[in-house]
Amino acid sequence: MIEAQSRYVVDAIKLAESHGAAALDVRPAVQDEFQREIQAKLVKGGWTQGGCTSWYLDARGVNRTIWPAFHVDVLAADAPCRAQRLRAHRPPVLSTDREQIVRHVRDVRFD
Repeated sequence: MIEAQSRYVVDAIKLAESHGAAALDVRPAVQDEFQREIQAKLVKGGWTQGGCTSWYLDARGVNRTIWPAFHVDVLAADAPCRAQRLRAHRPPVLSTDREQIVRHVRDVRFD
């Protein structure tokens, strides 16, 4: 698992650097879809259906901790860091020129 995560982080750093971005975050629609897929798998699991209270479940009974697949499945998928799934943000500008600040604050576009 750590190997796949490490590769993803390195790819994200390279992507940010190549676009002059100071930060990346996941587009909300992408995160929402990912959560729907994960929760659809987790809802069938013993930790959710077993009637137990455990630290795996949050206050609403949603499992936010356990991955619903084997670690080898994650490594096999090895999802690359894709620009279309992310938003990039430029570093802050130290300027008093309003026009320059407004231009600079807009998200960096990957397209």
